[in-house]
Amino acid sequence: MKLGLECEWGKSGSPNRSLTMVLDDASKLAAVRASVKVMIMATHTGGGSETGDFFRAVRGLREAWDDQAPWLLVNLPWGNDGSEWSPAQEVLPPKQ
Repeated sequence: MKLGLECEWGKSGSPNRSLTMVLDDASKLAAVRASVKVMIMATHTGGGSETGDFFRAVRGLREAWDDQAPWLLVNLPWGNDGSEWSPAQEVLPPKQ
């Protein structure tokens, strides 16, 4: 398989539950044998700290699975009022 992709928007108004849901889908992605992997998620604030927490958690999961493939993490944050903030992304390069 060339590309593995998971997308999890989480649960409105519940950042902790959303993180659990994102990690659940990220584990499915880690289990797939694909050349490149993409994880799309949505945090509940436009601030960098929640995005950083989500990205850090997914990086840790990837490390625990010893996944060698490159990953693209994409956060499309949204607010409880339906508003959106600027997206954020991070590339996890292939492991040597």
